[in-house]
Amino acid sequence: MAFNSVKKGEQLIGKILKIFFLLAIYGIIESLLHANPIIDFLANSSSKGIDADTILRYTADDDRGYRVQTIFYHAYSWGGCLVILASTYLYLVFNAKTTTLFYKYSLVFLIIFLNIFFTRSRSCFLPTMASIFALLWIMPRNKKKAIFISFLVMATVFSMAFSPKLLDSFKMYFTAKDDGSVKGSSSELRATQLASAVSTIKDKLITGNGFGSVRKLLHDSGSDTDLKGAESIWFVVLIDTGIIGIIAYLLFYINIIRSFIKEKKKALNKDISRGVSVIIVTIICHFTFISLTGEMNTFPFFMLYLGIASKYIFVKLREEKENALYNEYPDAGIPVISESAVL
Repeated sequence: MAFNSVKKGEQLIGKILKIFFLLAIYGIIESLLHANPIIDFLANSSSKGIDADTILRYTADDDRGYRVQTIFYHAYSWGGCLVILASTYLYLVFNAKTTTLFYKYSLVFLIIFLNIFFTRSRSCFLPTMASIFALLWIMPRNKKKAIFISFLVMATVFSMAFSPKLLDSFKMYFTAKDDGSVKGSSSELRATQLASAVSTIKDKLITGNGFGSVRKLLHDSGSDTDLKGAESIWFVVLIDTGIIGIIAYLLFYINIIRSFIKEKKKALNKDISRGVSVIIVTIICHFTFISLTGEMNTFPFFMLYLGIASKYIFVKLREEKENALYNEYPDAGIPVISESAVL
């Protein structure tokens, strides 16, 4: 309801992107200082309105070193929101109208990418890399830009492949700083958590134990459970709602993607079609993120993204059809569709 025209929609999206860019600038400063004054202030605040569990403060004492989180609950929450927006920032790079804008947007994307990298999260980094390669296929008209970005990525990969020291440094960045062993969200830990989740609901595999069961289990068991810090949304969904919940959750994402594919087929030009493709890539990246590391308080922002994206595509298609109709019948006039009729 915040906008009902393409122009106002783009203004709203632009404001959101600018806010996150400013937060990313703060993230760069935070990574250089290895300190977060805002989080420190909130964590040490005497205000009773701030719950201790609202903020998970990461410092250089963490297993993997300092993790950037800006003003978010957790470094993964910050990274997860950037995963949702990364494709949009990169879309601006590919659609830059001038060389100056291309380099400007490239710098913006680089700063966003560095923030994702500084979270030290494979669950944030991998979906972002996937979105980069996906957009290289989606935006075929920008061959020079695609070749330029591909060259940078491939040069980085080859440099690591031919430099064991550089490759080890890269691997160490996402692992424990002391012995180099992979801690936290490893495949072994996920396998253990899956086995624990199944054993927890072995008598209620179909329906699960009910909403909030995981939270109660963690509260009652404390550290004495393999599910502490569950590394995937699916463990939580399985325990709370069983196989029925898993199927419903999958259908939720599948139907969202299907709805955007239908909108993509309605597009009369390639620009809108590619824009819808970017949204689909974003949905898949978010799905990958929550599958790898859990929801991490990113679901409300994801739903906000979907709402804005859906409305923007709706008004864009409506404007496109009105323009096509006007070009075909310039003397007929275009009927105005009221917002109340749309809603």
